[in-house]
Formats: sequence, C-alpha cells, structure tokens
Amino acid sequence: MYVLLLSRDRSRKNYRDNRSLRQQHENRERYRRVRGLWAGLCAVALVGLSSPAHAVPDIPNLAVVVAPDAENSFKPFVALQETYYQNLYQVPAGAFYLSTLVGPGQSRDDYLSTATAGADGTWTAARQVVAFTARVDDNRFDHNTDLDNVSGLGKVQLNWQASDLLSGQAGYFYTRTLAAFADTRYFASDSVATNQIFGTFRYQLGPHWATYGTALETHTTNSAPPERINDAETNVYTAGIEYATSIKNTISWEYDRTEGRYPSDVELQGVLASRNYVENDIRLLTTYNFTDKTSLVANLGYLKRTYASADVGAFSGDTWRVTLQWAATAKLQFSIAAWHELQAFLDSQSDYFIGKGASLAPVWTISDKLALSALVTYAAQDYINSSLNVLTVGERRDTVAQQQLSLNYKATRALTLKFSYEYDKRDSNQPIFSYDGSVVSLGARFTF
Repeated sequence: MYVLLLSRDRSRKNYRDNRSLRQQHENRERYRRVRGLWAGLCAVALVGLSSPAHAVPDIPNLAVVVAPDAENSFKPFVALQETYYQNLYQVPAGAFYLSTLVGPGQSRDDYLSTATAGADGTWTAARQVVAFTARVDDNRFDHNTDLDNVSGLGKVQLNWQASDLLSGQAGYFYTRTLAAFADTRYFASDSVATNQIFGTFRYQLGPHWATYGTALETHTTNSAPPERINDAETNVYTAGIEYATSIKNTISWEYDRTEGRYPSDVELQGVLASRNYVENDIRLLTTYNFTDKTSLVANLGYLKRTYASADVGAFSGDTWRVTLQWAATAKLQFSIAAWHELQAFLDSQSDYFIGKGASLAPVWTISDKLALSALVTYAAQDYINSSLNVLTVGERRDTVAQQQLSLNYKATRALTLKFSYEYDKRDSNQPIFSYDGSVVSLGARFTF
C-alpha cells in the first residue's frame, strides 16, 4: 500500500498533502475524448440545478443542425440544492483509509448546500438564433469546509442558417467545477476549468445526401499544482457524409482526427517523455427506425492513437456503441445501450482505459407535472499501457456498478422540484481504488 502511494507521489513530483475532494457521480463523468463535453454542458444548463458532478453524456452527431423556432427571451433563475454524501471521499471501507489517505479530522459523510443564480436567454434574427446560459454556484460543506468552492458555467451558441441547404453552429463554453476524488486520488481542493470553442456546418447535397464537419478546441486546467499533470489541450476535426435512406433512417461515414497536447511531460525511468498524441478514428454511424416506437442508433469504428514519445506507447483497436430506444407507451420509454470505447475522466485525462459496459434507462412520464427516471449501469474498465496510472503503479482493472433514481416535479410554471438517489460500487485489482457509497439530493429551481 505505502509503495503504491509513494509511486504516485513521485509521479506527481511529491505534491501531496492530506486534504480531501468531494465525491462526483462517475457515470456522469464518462468521457469519450474532450469533444463530448459541450453536449454535457447543454444538459446541465437545461436542468439548472447545481450538481457536484460533471454532466458528460455520450456525444451526439454535432453536424445535424436544425435552427430552432425560438422567440427572444431572457429568463433569470435561482436554485437551491441539498446533497448528502455517504462515503464522500470514495475510499475503501475502514477508518484506516480515511485517516491515512484523507487525513485526520475529516468526515467520511457530509452535507453539501448549493445556492445557484443564473439566466437563460435566446435572441433571433431571421434564420439566426443566439442562445446563452450563465450560472454561478456557491457550494458549502457542513464538515469538510476546506472543500467549499464556487463553480459555474457559461455558454454562448449561434445556430446559423445561410440557406435551405447550408446551416451550422458556432459557440463558446466555459465550466468550472470541483475535481473528482475517485480517480485522481488527490486529497485537496482542485477546481477544473474547461474552455471550448467550436464550429459545425451541414450542407445538403441533394434529397438523400448531406456532408458535414466540425472543429473543436478545448483547454482544460487544474487549479492544484499537483494535478496540473492532467492539464490538456485538444483539437478535434470531424468530416462526414450522410445518406438518408428515408426521412427517419440514415447511414453516415465519419472521420475524426484528434491532436492532444499535455504541457507537462511525465518522467519514465528517469527520462522525461512527452504524452502528446494524434488520434485517427474512422466510423460508420446509422440511425434506423423499426417502427414509430422503436429505433436503433449505432456506430462502429476503428481508432488508432500514436504518441510523440515512443516510450509512452500507442493504442489501436475497434470501438462501438449501440443504443436501442423503445416507447412502450406514450408515457413509458426505455433506452438500452452497450459500448466498447476508449475513455478517460475529465479531471484525470492522463488515465485512459477501455470501457466496456451496458446500461438500462427507463423514463416514466407520470403526468404533465411529474416524471420518474432511472439508470442502471455496469461497466468494466481496463486501463491501457499508456495510461499514467499503469505507467506509475502497474496494471489496473476495475468494474463499476451504478444505480440512479430521479424524480422531477413541476409544481408551477416557475417552480421545479427534483429528487435524486445514486448508489455506486467499484471493485478493482488495486484495492485502493475500490469503494461503495450513495448520494441523495433534493433541489428546487425558480425561474422568474
């Protein structure tokens, strides 16, 4: 145990101290390269309730752009949320781990109070639509007050349309949030800030054919000096062509190129090695509607990553994701997904792994005001040889099981209430990464 901890300390230049990070929901941290983040930020902004986790779902096809039928609006809002963490630091069971890893005097369980203020708005001019969201969260813990922080996000997005055939998007995203503890194993407050600029276009070549492209630049920085080894810059370029076999069914071929840069090199056997990489990904995507109630979205690709330093190693292999959606009734829907992808967590981008898993997500719209949703996920995570974790502490394999339940109630036109429960359990061949714990939250949002 002490050898493992000492090894990671050396890899991070001995910047350790005995402080702690709050827990974040791992299933919201699934990260398929940096370009997926902007979609997650959209989801967070729409919910409007402060959450201690990143919301980073699977990426959509950024090239499918439809200018929304929106009116000019400006809607300020405020929100309050209370969250209870059982096993805040996501450490293995036992007082030894809490006192040794986190430090004496810290509380294993804690309450988080979050106060939020923000605004959503849209502005339209002819076919052009500008949408924005701004939000600031004040986060205060009852016991572990050294984790108190201010987080938030900002988004400005232009949905443009030059003609009936040519349209696209352009925008800027910013987010700041407290980093996760489960994967970094850093025990002090560390805020992760992400800046993104992106642009997309789509051109309709004919009644069946269309071409599209995207460009995304991302900068991620960590506030804590020990975690700056995870600072990263990426540029992602996508080009694709789509064939519509019918109004609802499409087949696309897509090429992605990612250029990743880490300002900090890593020391391997006494020699500094660059972790900069180039990633090429060729994928086939399809959307097929069997009936009005059942649809399939799938992509199958081959990914190859090469590093600037031969000492770090390379990776290549197949990647895929399949999602089946079924509307059992007008009010009950199911989403079933399975995947095999190269993934990394936003605040630990040096630790890449092959994620293989499946999920089930039912949604029940009980009434116009009340909706109940759930998520059950099971995944295996095999860390690749070029992962910083493997380079410093050896082979690592995890399995993660998660269950979530969420209840949303629209009390009035302006007031929305939300309750959520989550239970996570991780097993690992490196015992220090194993844990289980639950999170319960209750929040309210008022839109003026």
